[in-house]
Amino acid sequence: MSLKCAYHPEREASTKCEKCGKLICVECKTVVHTRHGTGENRYSTRHEICIPCKYDREIARYGIGYNIIGLIMCIAFLSIFIGITTFANINMPHFDLIAFPIIGIIVLVIISAYFIYWMTVKRKRGILKTKIQKEEYLRKLIQLPSKKDDTPSKMFCHECGGQIASDDSICSHCGAIIKDESQVD
Repeated sequence: MSLKCAYHPEREASTKCEKCGKLICVECKTVVHTRHGTGENRYSTRHEICIPCKYDREIARYGIGYNIIGLIMCIAFLSIFIGITTFANINMPHFDLIAFPIIGIIVLVIISAYFIYWMTVKRKRGILKTKIQKEEYLRKLIQLPSKKDDTPSKMFCHECGGQIASDDSICSHCGAIIKDESQVD
């Protein structure tokens, strides 16, 4: 029993997608590496997945979980920075230290504006682009290859009804002269 590719039924499968479990051929297979650990314990694992699962993986990268955590950490750090510099200015007023809270507020506004831009525009564009690429890939797989019609059209003798080639002038079955429709008396 031969195992066929889920996306190319005419091809033999070479492996199984580690994410969705479908059998895939060499053309449908892609390799992704996942990093694990930190510092000295850092290592990478190799995974063979199908191309549609690769697109799903790219879409998942646009998730907001890690980005919200990063934004919260930046806001917390900048808030602490602004609070400390403001408190220092209240206790020891120096004109050269007044710029620190203002710089902190400006950086906080810039980071927040970029995050809002990323959430509303860039993230949606990335997800849409990846979904379109996945749909185009799947649509390309569904399209059947066009068959060239190398066989001549079937013609039949008007006398005996036997099948003849389109370029024959005499029937090979009964010997009747074949009239060409373009040559009318």
